[in-house]
Amino acid sequence: MSRKVLILDGDAARRAQLAETVRELGAEPLEAEAPGRAASRLLREAQVVVGAGDDGVEFLARLALDRPSLPRIALLAGELDAGELVALVERVHPWAVVPGSLDARARLQSALRDALAASPEGMATTELTARVLSPAPDFASLIVDRLTGADGYQYATLRLEEELERAARYGRPLSLALIDLDDLRGLNDRYGRAAGDFALQQVASALAAGARSVDRVARWAGGGFALVLPETAGGAAYGIAERLRADIAARRLSTTLDGGRAVSRLRVTVSCGVACTVHDGVSRPTTLVQRADGALWRAKQGGRNRSVVDG
Repeated sequence: MSRKVLILDGDAARRAQLAETVRELGAEPLEAEAPGRAASRLLREAQVVVGAGDDGVEFLARLALDRPSLPRIALLAGELDAGELVALVERVHPWAVVPGSLDARARLQSALRDALAASPEGMATTELTARVLSPAPDFASLIVDRLTGADGYQYATLRLEEELERAARYGRPLSLALIDLDDLRGLNDRYGRAAGDFALQQVASALAAGARSVDRVARWAGGGFALVLPETAGGAAYGIAERLRADIAARRLSTTLDGGRAVSRLRVTVSCGVACTVHDGVSRPTTLVQRADGALWRAKQGGRNRSVVDG
């Protein structure tokens, strides 16, 4: 049975080029210029769907809900910045993203070849891996920090924007805690970078274990983490930050570093800066971040291993 690829693109010239690329791989192209009955009918025959242009990408987003196991390739007209790329992948859940023009035909062929080789019927949704086939930011590192497993910075920034919009719309509180490992440089100087990485991993683990299910834990920068606390006013946010800070301070870490060197009963501490918005006009992440960062600076200046609330 011939393998079939549905191409959804309102640009006739680009659609023709895509069809030719599909034929070069020995597959049969099915073409539609817009979502509708014709596209839905062709979709029943397809093993892979390529969406190009605004209509095509939106069609892919609907398929993410209707047919989550069907490989979807998003072909972009230009490059995306990191935030836009994260937003696209969250909405579409593509098998692959191919930025740029059709000049990069080899990248598109590679994505199609891999997608056609997979059996949609035998694939679980969790097995679909979004791959960015270009010299663009690595997708996985945008969503998840590789060292700690916490949310990545770009992903956390998008989530913070969403939570701020939700808080403003419904008049609900939202807090942000910035949590920074104390004297990470000294730890690295004394034991080596591996010990510092281990400490960061353990702090991330403690934050994830101690946070509520609605909270988001993210690697922010260097030795820092961010904790996004929806539906949480300043006093409650301070209590959460203090509980997490005390839990981390009470731990004694032991590990074996590269070369067999053992480090036992290592104590690390963190400082926390907390800021909250409740009908105060805060609508941008940068404003809330600046306030939390100011509180964190005061916690550091006050002796470290403590939490400070902005205002």
